Amino acid sequence: MGEPYPWVSRSYQWGLVLGAGLWIATGATAYAAIRQRQFARHRAWMVRNYAVTFFFITFFAAYDLALYAGWEWIFGYTGPLVFICLLLPLAVVEALLRARP
Repeated sequence: MGEPYPWVSRSYQWGLVLGAGLWIATGATAYAAIRQRQFARHRAWMVRNYAVTFFFITFFAAYDLALYAGWEWIFGYTGPLVFICLLLPLAVVEALLRARP
């Protein structure tokens, strides 16, 4: 019997694990900041947490749209797509947070 999900690569699996780990880490850091009454630090970590949360929506929307468009080749690129959908929004958020005074 073959693989139940042939499009699930190791990079895809590790990307989802990384996303889940970042989600927990950013949430825990934001929680620690609010417990210490560091409101600005808490706000920044919650923005990062939201970006990671939105990753799951972004990835599955991009994947489904690619399949809907008939791009069957996306099966071979699910791993890189995971990392792009995770790291690109985080990089933008980080740049915007660091650009603030």
